[in-house]
Amino acid sequence: MIEVEKVTKVYGGRTKALNDVSLVLSVGKIIGIVGDNGAGKSTLLKLIAGFLRPTKGVIRVDGQLVNRQIASKVALLSNLKNYYPNYTLQAMIDYYEAEYPDFDLARARELAQLFKLNLRDKIENLSSGNRLRVKLVLVLARKVPYLLLDEPFAYLDPVCRKKLVDSILKLIDFTTQTVIITTHDLLEIESVLEMVVAISNGHVIAMKDVEEIRSEKQLNLREWMETIYT
Repeated sequence: MIEVEKVTKVYGGRTKALNDVSLVLSVGKIIGIVGDNGAGKSTLLKLIAGFLRPTKGVIRVDGQLVNRQIASKVALLSNLKNYYPNYTLQAMIDYYEAEYPDFDLARARELAQLFKLNLRDKIENLSSGNRLRVKLVLVLARKVPYLLLDEPFAYLDPVCRKKLVDSILKLIDFTTQTVIITTHDLLEIESVLEMVVAISNGHVIAMKDVEEIRSEKQLNLREWMETIYT
């Protein structure tokens, strides 16, 4: 599991992206982290992945204190540039296969075909949407316990969004893997989420099992979000 204990992240000495956040994320689930732009969602994922260090507090993944070596357990899809622009997609796949022992070459090729990517195309020549698809291929092909997807639907058309959700359900082994998705729009993933964490202004304001929201409160996730954010 992922344990976040009293974590604060300050940028530039003044701006608090996260403020005294504590939560526990269980394994084998699809978890949504929701909130407006600037709420702290992306910062939280980068902290869990070891790309950032907390100003205060600690984060553990399966009991291991998070640092850059946590990459053996965590794969992060983010707005960070984690590819070489002058590489072809095939070269990037080859690089990831050499870099990560958990990289599944067959899965990468299947995903590339699913997203209609040409393995011979240089990444620098791709559109924003196709560059995101490249990142999805590289991240989803890793067989790590935790997949962190930061706004994975940006730049994707509705058809590709559905393909992404279908590929998560088809390719991820939920006996060994957990998927955490940040988004400000629940439309694409509401039907598959099992837990939702709501963040506002750097604070966790709610954390709920999705079935509890539907059965106890008789609300869908969008309605639930409207109640807690007002």
